[in-house]
Amino acid sequence: MKTWGPKFAVLVLIAAITYLLFFVVREDGYPLLATIAIAAMAWWVAHRGLHWRESLTIGILLRFGALFSFPLLSDDIYRFLWDGNLWLGGFHPLDFIPNDAAAVPLRADLDASVGTFARINAELLARMNSAGYYTVYPPISQVVFTFGAWLGSSITSATFWLKVPLFLGELGILRLLYLLEKRGNYRGLAAYALLPLPIVEVLGNAHFESMAVLGVLLALFCFRQNQRWKSGAWLGFGVLAKLVPLLAAPAITLAFLWEAVKTTGWHWKRALGFGLSVILTISTGMTIFLLPADLTGFGESLNLYFQKFEFNGSLYILASAFGEWYKGWNWIAVIGPSLSILSMLSILLLAFVRAWKGRDLATTLLFSFGVYILCATTVHPWYAIYLVALTPLTRYKWPYLLSFTVFLSYLAYGTEDIVVPVWATLLEYGSVFTLMLWELRKKVVVLSEK
Repeated sequence: MKTWGPKFAVLVLIAAITYLLFFVVREDGYPLLATIAIAAMAWWVAHRGLHWRESLTIGILLRFGALFSFPLLSDDIYRFLWDGNLWLGGFHPLDFIPNDAAAVPLRADLDASVGTFARINAELLARMNSAGYYTVYPPISQVVFTFGAWLGSSITSATFWLKVPLFLGELGILRLLYLLEKRGNYRGLAAYALLPLPIVEVLGNAHFESMAVLGVLLALFCFRQNQRWKSGAWLGFGVLAKLVPLLAAPAITLAFLWEAVKTTGWHWKRALGFGLSVILTISTGMTIFLLPADLTGFGESLNLYFQKFEFNGSLYILASAFGEWYKGWNWIAVIGPSLSILSMLSILLLAFVRAWKGRDLATTLLFSFGVYILCATTVHPWYAIYLVALTPLTRYKWPYLLSFTVFLSYLAYGTEDIVVPVWATLLEYGSVFTLMLWELRKKVVVLSEK
């Protein structure tokens, strides 16, 4: 059983992931969840029973195979390729919202013989879920969008090429986890390699967390090498792929300051060098991206995210329920910004505690992203990738549980209003909080882990 158990579990895991990549759609809520439950059990047996090199090889092959799938659980790909096609057509994605495209000539003359450019744009517009908003995707994402649209002659082929850089990003993450993991058995690397979440959501559904997480892990790696300028530049790279990695900046800045205090006294150069590197990288990339565009559209879309969009939040669900009872109406315009402020204050507090106590940086970053997810009004499954990519560098296990329970949010797509059932939200987050509190109480891992 010791020999065949993990091998059989791998076969089950491969079958489950294949089904999630090629056959199930997001409206198939209960078949999807049944598959996730099977995958969770198979993953637990497989990554614990196989040698880490076997897990790594299988994980890479699964990621490669996912390149050939088309996103079935998300329709964001249509916006990605729309933005890429606009760049190719000589337009900035912030020039207009997609719904106004009818009033703009999208240069069908780029392929006058068959009108490929115009036809693809019409199909993308018809399937897009954000046609009423300006784009919110930062420069590196836009470069990858354009890369895919440039090489692809159809939506399917463009999706494949768009996912190639994401595949390379995942390979980079796996390499960095190998270099960063302190324990010699590489159990954490094996766990991430076989975990369904990044395979399905990054390589299957084409989300850019691999690029963003790569920037965070490279920043952490350079911190351990005491390379402050490189660390800042790589974190800036992550922010230019998706804005979320900016949450890591306070903890890393204060970590550089604390390292200087321990060695040379109150010397600000390391922290200052890191901070300046982050600012210069982000400002350079964003200036190049935003300079030719009207900034009001970008700001409007970001504002909408915090004040209008709501999906699968945890604290937000409790706060909005209280608001409905107390005020009689949905007060997301108040709750959203309030939770954002609470999130930032909590992340700053974690950073100061880490610096003051000399605590483990990877664990601090894990909890920083955890606070972000706790306070977010919108939590899609791929958001949990920030947590599970840092988990191998700690001894916590609760993010792994979240990587499976977060799929409960797909039940929303089987409802008319696209709302996650209350029982699913309670199960999704309640089980994770229970495990996290148990780990803290039993001191399986503490924040002072060295």
